[in-house]
Amino acid sequence: MPSPATTDREPAHHGLPVHEVVRRAGTDEAAGLTGAVAADRPAALGPNTLHKRVR
Repeated sequence: MPSPATTDREPAHHGLPVHEVVRRAGTDEAAGLTGAVAADRPAALGPNTLHKRVR
């Protein structure tokens, strides 16, 4: 069964070369995100949090 991060068409982000992840994220490898883009990302993509795993 594939991981939730994979699809039939594309590998998960951790299986891609760094330059491809950077390109898909719409950022710059050397400079990172601008302050404005970083501030807008949570509203557009949700909070940057990890969910606690239930054991």
